[in-house]
Order: sequence, then C-alpha cells, then structure tokens
Amino acid sequence: DAAGPAVQARYAERARRDWDDWQGRHPQADKPQRTSPYGGYMDYDHERASLRRRYLDSIASQGDPRALLEAMAASAHAASEYGDLIALCETQGWHRESLQWAQAAAKRYPQDRACEDALLRCYERDGWDDEALAIHRKRLQACPSADAYRAVLQAAQRAGRDKAAYRAELFAWAEQRE
Repeated sequence: DAAGPAVQARYAERARRDWDDWQGRHPQADKPQRTSPYGGYMDYDHERASLRRRYLDSIASQGDPRALLEAMAASAHAASEYGDLIALCETQGWHRESLQWAQAAAKRYPQDRACEDALLRCYERDGWDDEALAIHRKRLQACPSADAYRAVLQAAQRAGRDKAAYRAELFAWAEQRE
C-alpha cells in the first residue's frame, strides 16, 4: 500500500504471470491431491502454494470479491483450498455458492472431515435436514459416541422424524452392532 498504485499494479501483474507460468509448466496440477493415511497431503507443492497465495492476495487487495472467487475457484486443488473458497462465499453471504462448492469439495474429497463439516454446516443452515441427518448418521456409525448420538437425534428431530421411533431405531442398530 505504501508503494502506491503503480507498484501495486506491477506487483499484481507479476504475481499473475508467475502463477500462469507455473500452471503452464504443471498441466496435471488440477487432479485432486492424494491424502496420506497419517494426515496431510502426499503431493504438496510449496512453490505452487506460495505462488497461488501471492496471486490470490494481489486479487484480494483490489477489493473485488467476485474476481477473488473466480480466481480461487479456477485454482482450487486441495481440500483446504476448497475450504477457503467456501469460507469466502459464506463471509460474503453467497449461501447458494457456498453450498455448491461444499458439495463439490465433499464429492472430490469424500474422506476429508473439513469438507464434510462445511457441507454439513451448509445443509443445516439452508434447511436440508434429511441430508444433514444422513451425515450425522454416517458419523455415528463410523465412530459411536454420546455426542454423535445426540447430534443424530437432534438432526432427526429437525428432519421431522418421530424422536421416540428414531431413538428405538438407533438402539436396534446399536444392539445389532453388539
């Protein structure tokens, strides 16, 4: 900011050229990142991450959130980058877009908990109660706990299920599991 608009424009242009150059040298970079069984990503590229961040920061400094959304969407590669995209949509109040990106992220990274959390948050915010219930039920079945059980019952109630009948169904599932 202290350097002035001419320097900012040159910096933004250079950031765009560097990002475009990196993309030209890495045409396969749009495939989903592979996750490690120990967490994190197996094919993390520090150069890509820093060039992308510099490019997006230069767009963000221009103050046009739609331009930033387009740039983020065009360059989203990792689950965390989709999370940033969803967060931008939510902070701007673009709920339809946040839901669409959350669905795309969950489809592209089905094992990523943060993507599933974003999708669940969108479902619950937008009143997609049956879809939210399905996620809560899947979580309970994957890792049973008292908190997961309560979350399923609350989601079932929001989805219009009879609480007593749904509780009986969960007890039957737990009994069968034993």
